[in-house]
Amino acid sequence: IYMDLARHGHVDENYMAEQVRRADTTEGDIDTLSHRIAQIRTWTFVSNRPGWLADQLHWQEKTREIEDRLSDALHERLTKRFVDRRTSVLMRRLRENTMPEAEISPTGTVLVEGHHVGELQGFRFTADQSAGGEDAK
Repeated sequence: IYMDLARHGHVDENYMAEQVRRADTTEGDIDTLSHRIAQIRTWTFVSNRPGWLADQLHWQEKTREIEDRLSDALHERLTKRFVDRRTSVLMRRLRENTMPEAEISPTGTVLVEGHHVGELQGFRFTADQSAGGEDAK
């Protein structure tokens, strides 16, 4: 980026296109996605600098769309990790045939082994909606 700016006064859009294309994938783990978000934010910064690109608006939209997709994928991975961790803790307790530590707060929040599992209102229990599939059981 620096060399392009120093030599030509603008960033080579072919180079930018290649770098943005490389960051535009939602595959990978949490660290990989975090790294890609950092990369695309660099290119978002470049796209917002006056005079650095010929088609500034195109690149602002493109990098914003990619960052949104990457952020959604990261959120999904983080949610999955939390749910997986919660499930593994609860399943381990059941396998050990020990009583899991449960707590009901004065407001009705139900925690099992420190993990939110639902709400209790009167005699009605409502399971945490963030758990799905096997985790909802």
